[in-house]
Amino acid sequence: MQTRSPTSSDVSPCVPRAHAASDRDVFGGHGLFDDLRPIGIASALCGLLPVRLGPMRFSFHPLKSSLLYAVLVTLVVYWSTWRLVTDRMHVFTQRRMSLVTRFTSVVSFGSVSGIALLPLLWLETQYLRQDQHPCRHLMIELGASFRASGSSAARTVVQGALLCLGVFLPSSVVLWLAVLASEGASWTHWFAHMHVLAMPLLQCANVAGSAFCVKRLADVLQASLVQELRAPWVDPRRIRAHRIAWLHLRDVVQNLVRAPLTVLAMVLHMILMSTLASYQALVCVMAGQMPLGMLLLLLGSHYYLLLLLLCDAVHRVSDAVGREFRHPLETFGGVSVSQRAQSEIRLFRKTVSSSRLEVSAAGYWHASRHAITSVMSATVAYVIVLVQFRHPERQPVIQITNATHLLLIR
Repeated sequence: MQTRSPTSSDVSPCVPRAHAASDRDVFGGHGLFDDLRPIGIASALCGLLPVRLGPMRFSFHPLKSSLLYAVLVTLVVYWSTWRLVTDRMHVFTQRRMSLVTRFTSVVSFGSVSGIALLPLLWLETQYLRQDQHPCRHLMIELGASFRASGSSAARTVVQGALLCLGVFLPSSVVLWLAVLASEGASWTHWFAHMHVLAMPLLQCANVAGSAFCVKRLADVLQASLVQELRAPWVDPRRIRAHRIAWLHLRDVVQNLVRAPLTVLAMVLHMILMSTLASYQALVCVMAGQMPLGMLLLLLGSHYYLLLLLLCDAVHRVSDAVGREFRHPLETFGGVSVSQRAQSEIRLFRKTVSSSRLEVSAAGYWHASRHAITSVMSATVAYVIVLVQFRHPERQPVIQITNATHLLLIR
């Protein structure tokens, strides 16, 4: 039996209808991700992605985009990385190098390994606007209610990310270079460190902000569904329109990670850096270098905060699209409902209950609140292993010293 595609008469009249909004946002959401426009501008200013204006899009056109500027920034970053590596290798060749200096160089090497994220991001730029079709359908039907729904948590995320990008990260890099000036750190390393720190910040803010935008739209659709179920007469066409909108919303949620390989490599790099920074902070505190230890602890903890923000936002939107839609459908007990309306409600409830809302990075890493505990557990385990590798170095020295002392007594 051939099913009929929904027409304009099937669209839910209970939802305020909006005209098709011009696609002004960078990520192809037809107005859904308008709050994330500053993230796209910041990415362009940092040279992470080339863009073109009027309308603003990510583009690699050599004449109509900022590709030349992005290439110039990338060359400066690579030059800064080369200077950092050569300066640190020169420090390694010196004799009587302390343990703190050795691991500080290791932390620097681990930090600049994050420049490998940029080629991955450029390769996945084509997927940054992959949700245009479902977003267009949702914004046509729910755009007016979405814009009138009040303040958005995505704006708070974007403002915090821009504040961190403009104040916290530059200050941290300046302090890092000032503290390590005696160990060969140069101000030319600033570009490499800043670039590596800006990439995870903007990517996490992008995913978290997108999740909050979708949650805001899910709340609008859920409120419309509840209003329809409480109506004296339930129209099956309206229930069907809500179900179709929910399916589009589910597709948008599952594609929140638009650059999966980049996010996967970013998470691995964040685990590496948080482990090295935590261990180096412990070494510095034990060596009596409290300023350097506190700075490393601050830099390492900000990776946890970024992952916490990303995973918590994804958990909230998954809960809003899943459980909060399932509850009104399961508790519906209308009496004066037609057979067709009851069939649509049962189908909607079965669709929501059988759908698994999982946000992952290419299926290798699932973003959820459980991922935070897994990352922290892995970091603590790695730090314990590194501490165990450090202490046995002194064990043979102590044994030899005791043996020499006994021989002298005899």
